[in-house]
Amino acid sequence: VDFLPLPLSFLERGYLLARRHSEQGEDGKAESGQSHSLSLFLELEGLGRLQIDCLHQNEGLYLRFSCRDQEVASFLGAAEDELRQGLEGTALLGASFTVGAEDPDQALIQRLIPAETHLLDARA
Repeated sequence: VDFLPLPLSFLERGYLLARRHSEQGEDGKAESGQSHSLSLFLELEGLGRLQIDCLHQNEGLYLRFSCRDQEVASFLGAAEDELRQGLEGTALLGASFTVGAEDPDQALIQRLIPAETHLLDARA
């Protein structure tokens, strides 16, 4: 997993996690194709928490937008046609707009620290 902070002026908080996955065939052996996934964890002034998961495979791109609430999910879903037009060179195979974006800080901590590890704040 590669981590890239996003110090952009319109973001309150934000970072990108990138992963490369080897494709495996039915026999369990690695195939020549690879897929790539990107996860953007953002906190925007107007939209609040937003998590965008992107999976790019040889056939095209899948996107999942997890938003702070249904109002934001509906707003972004209404712009799906514009999104498809903006991705001219890439086939958008699927896009979903849901509720339940994770807090960017908590999501990062969960991905960096294994589940078996516990932290104790002893600064009291």
